[in-house]
Amino acid sequence: MKELNELPLTSEFIFNRIFCNPDRAKRLIEQILDVRIAEISSLDTDESLIERPEKGVRFDIRLDDDARTQIAVGLTGIDDPEDKLIAHSRYCQVFLDRSMEEKYGRFMPIDIYLISLCNFAAFDGKDKRYLLESRCVEDPSIKLNDGVQWIILSSGGQDPSDVGADLMKFLDYLNTGKPDTEFLSEIDKEVRKIKADPQSQAAYMAYVGRKAEIMEKRRAKKQQEQGAESA
Repeated sequence: MKELNELPLTSEFIFNRIFCNPDRAKRLIEQILDVRIAEISSLDTDESLIERPEKGVRFDIRLDDDARTQIAVGLTGIDDPEDKLIAHSRYCQVFLDRSMEEKYGRFMPIDIYLISLCNFAAFDGKDKRYLLESRCVEDPSIKLNDGVQWIILSSGGQDPSDVGADLMKFLDYLNTGKPDTEFLSEIDKEVRKIKADPQSQAAYMAYVGRKAEIMEKRRAKKQQEQGAESA
């Protein structure tokens, strides 16, 4: 595991602490989805951020449009290898569905946006933005209308044509660490504050310990399953 002062913005620990703030998340989500948000409320608690950091941060949102459209958004930062992308999206969607049901007491048939920000080249490395939906393999014109869209933003992608100017600056910041907008300066200041905070250091060490414990349990379970198969 890296030291706290070595972590990029897209690491689970830093990302969740920066964007659990609804106002900060609102500004980023508006840039990504090209919408205006009227209301945004967090679906996370401090305890849930600590216990399951891989699920990212989650929000219940009403758009500033005539219909006051309601959506749910999950934001994750990923600095792991690309093979962790799918795991993050699964975690995020499961926790979003569960959170909305807990909040309203029933399943909410609303659109869900899963947004992952990566500090590496995703997939073929050609694009900075990828939109994934569920489609039929035999006939791609058939789309599963489940209301889920997964947007992957990659700072390592080559083609900037599918992202706006502000979002391009955000992705550049992931590469360079040099903020050149007021919003990015605010984020950069907060990142530095977290890395210098003794309480954050203690929280990070606890986080590292939990991750190691989880990995050890997974290894033990895998060894047990392999042993049962060979018996």
